[in-house]
Amino acid sequence: LASAKEFAEYAVPPARCEQGWDEVIDKAGVADASMANLGPFLRWIMADVEKEELDTIMTNGLPVKAVKHAVTAVAREWFAAKVEAVEAARVAAYLASSEGAVVAATATNVAAAGGDDAASEGKRSSVE
Repeated sequence: LASAKEFAEYAVPPARCEQGWDEVIDKAGVADASMANLGPFLRWIMADVEKEELDTIMTNGLPVKAVKHAVTAVAREWFAAKVEAVEAARVAAYLASSEGAVVAATATNVAAAGGDDAASEGKRSSVE
């Protein structure tokens, strides 16, 4: 491993990130998987990488500060994509529910009728 970036790509595979997600989000009972939980996730990832890969870092003579920065960057990117996917799944599930279908249909009907713009234009023309 010639660089901190190369090390981070090796040391932070999706499986490690999933394990961190399970530990920080699922097992901790965090109700809302959001970017607000990024800090605890990154701390878990760093602790796990240091515990499991410190010998690899030292053997390759990688600068620890650069490794931490690279590991954090890879983990942050994964976490942001995961939060986005979880939110998309949550929205899809809501829209598939009967309550979500009613909300979606109402929004479609409002948009088809011209939405708020048509109502505000009507108010303006009646005032003019």
